[in-house]
Amino acid sequence: MAYYDKGANAERELLYLFAERGFSVVRSAGSGKIDLPTPDIVAMSPKNKYAIECKAQAGAYLNIKNEQMFELIKWAKNAHINLCIAWKITSKGWRFLKLGQFKQNKKGFLISKDDALENGLSLEDFIRQN
Repeated sequence: MAYYDKGANAERELLYLFAERGFSVVRSAGSGKIDLPTPDIVAMSPKNKYAIECKAQAGAYLNIKNEQMFELIKWAKNAHINLCIAWKITSKGWRFLKLGQFKQNKKGFLISKDDALENGLSLEDFIRQN
């Protein structure tokens, strides 16, 4: 339960951060626990629309299974919305990542914490550049 709480709390935090910046937001509670592929958060403004998969985990790498990523890609294409991964890195904050920044292998999509910190965008930069 504690692992779920950590992720859910991170999702709620990000939800409020987008709302504070003028976005209309919705959180898909339990998105990883239902059979329908859904992103964790949808954030929309007149200028930008995002499907956001949130990750809040420690470790040197973030790995997202192929099945989950392919479902997210399909969902975003169907909705005509931009997909991004938001990784909350302990003591460093949020980093926003695009699919092209991940390396794909047989099991999933992988990015190192160092690469995410170096090439991922802060929330402000992400909103400004998209």
